[in-house]
Amino acid sequence: MRGFVKGVLVAQVADKARRDHYPAPYAMIDMWARYGAKGRESFEAEARSIAQLFTTETSRNLVRVFLLQDRLKSLGGKGGPR
Repeated sequence: MRGFVKGVLVAQVADKARRDHYPAPYAMIDMWARYGAKGRESFEAEARSIAQLFTTETSRNLVRVFLLQDRLKSLGGKGGPR
């Protein structure tokens, strides 16, 4: 049953986000499909997965985009258009 549900979840996520741009939702689905949601093995696999995701170029780029957007917001001021 998990295989079927995994396929549906991946299709829904694929409609919103490409795997190469946002790998985390796909990693979560893969973890659930492989290990379920309980047990020591699943927690250890999740920790390894998160550590791997944090060190990717995609992760660094997403953090960079967030920080640049935050900087732009702070430069914009509070007054609105004039």
